[in-house]
Amino acid sequence: MKVYGCDVAKDFIILHDGQDRLKITNENINKLKELVKNNIVVLEQTGAYGIRWAYIIKDAGAKVYIADGKEFKAFRHGRDRRKDDWIDAFYLRLFYLDKTKRKYCREFFPEMINLRALIRQHIRNEKDITRSMNRLMQYTTMIFPYRDYYNLKRPKFLKALEEIEKELTNSPHALSETALMELRKLKVSLQEQTRLEEEIKAIAQNHPDYTILKTFPYFGDLLIGVLIAYYLDIKAFRSEDAYIGYVLMGAIREQSGTSINKVKTDKARTEIKGKFFNLFRSAHRQQSPYLPLAEMLKARVFGGWNMKKRYIKFLSRIFELVYYALKYRLNYTQALRFKIKELEKNIERLKNSELDKKRAYELSRAVENLYVYKEMLKLVECKDISEPIEGAEHQVYFHQEVYLQQKEANHEAQQADNSQTAGRTNRIQREGSKRDTGGTHRDNKARGTQRGKDRDKRTGNMEAKKREGESQEPHQSKEKEQWNRLRESKKG
Repeated sequence: MKVYGCDVAKDFIILHDGQDRLKITNENINKLKELVKNNIVVLEQTGAYGIRWAYIIKDAGAKVYIADGKEFKAFRHGRDRRKDDWIDAFYLRLFYLDKTKRKYCREFFPEMINLRALIRQHIRNEKDITRSMNRLMQYTTMIFPYRDYYNLKRPKFLKALEEIEKELTNSPHALSETALMELRKLKVSLQEQTRLEEEIKAIAQNHPDYTILKTFPYFGDLLIGVLIAYYLDIKAFRSEDAYIGYVLMGAIREQSGTSINKVKTDKARTEIKGKFFNLFRSAHRQQSPYLPLAEMLKARVFGGWNMKKRYIKFLSRIFELVYYALKYRLNYTQALRFKIKELEKNIERLKNSELDKKRAYELSRAVENLYVYKEMLKLVECKDISEPIEGAEHQVYFHQEVYLQQKEANHEAQQADNSQTAGRTNRIQREGSKRDTGGTHRDNKARGTQRGKDRDKRTGNMEAKKREGESQEPHQSKEKEQWNRLRESKKG
């Protein structure tokens, strides 16, 4: 079996087998089948032109791989700085033959390419809908100033399109025709969006991993389709880190000597980041099964203000559970139990080892993670008994009444403790104020904080010295009175 490197252009390709090279155009495309049948062809990621030739080569009987463009560019520049079609084809072959770089060559799946194209069009169409709706809302505000179209939310505004169209047809306003054109654009975009969603859902429902992913809470058909489009076959990934790194592209490790050793949060894939953001927002609701994870990340990541970093870390944790579920054919509950067992093993290993500063930090984080995943499992197990889970073919139904009642009871108990403490403090204050004849001012001074005491010391306040228990000699106060009398006599 031969390995060919293939550099792609608009009208031709360059094939290189390490010794010979050949230019294939539309005129001599018949030679392609004889050359590549039952062989391997490695292409660079070049967009639509590359995908077109990938279809042609795959139909010729070859096994097609797509090389990652960023990794291949670094690989080629480290060996040759010249830019040439023949050189690119030569080094594409070497890139695949290098065992350390082969993981960056993904097999070409037409279904995955088609699904990604549908998802990108869905995202573009969503932006067009928002743009057209905003323009139409501006026009209706100017044409019908006494109507409340400007105040409608998106679902109600879209339901009122038929009514708006009738009123615009009968309106003599100068902007009526322009508004009607924008309304028709909006209707076309909405119809196209519906067809795109049906197509994406149909592809997702026919995938063998659909029943497993459906067990994850809040994973709808559209989200599942987006996720499937960026991995398609879980067997291609050796570990959860490889899966998360490819699907999310959000974690890059940087290491240099002993001073730099960190994981940098990089940008995620646009499609994944855009479609899963609503899942992240819903995770902060009280009845969400992901609430413990969201609260932990909010406390960890710089006080919760860095939303982007929290979002990437949240998706990394969710996709880790997705990897376990797909790799070992588990549902959501079983994946959580698997993760809990892994954390317990890691904690036991860290406890039995010599704890230095780094391992102690890892142990504290592992214990915290274990608590969070157990809380998430508790939310899953508070479900209706009439809806049993028999593997991955059933949807998990969440009923968190037990968990929420327990949480509410703990909150009420804490409030009761706080009220008792406050009542005891108020009683002591009332008793102290009765004994004190100096009124409220002196009572407040008696309850001063340490900061107030230090400030009073600096200013030489005698009341502060009394609170500190320092004794005042009687002759000192007499001398002070004498000095005051002397000053008054001089003034007189």
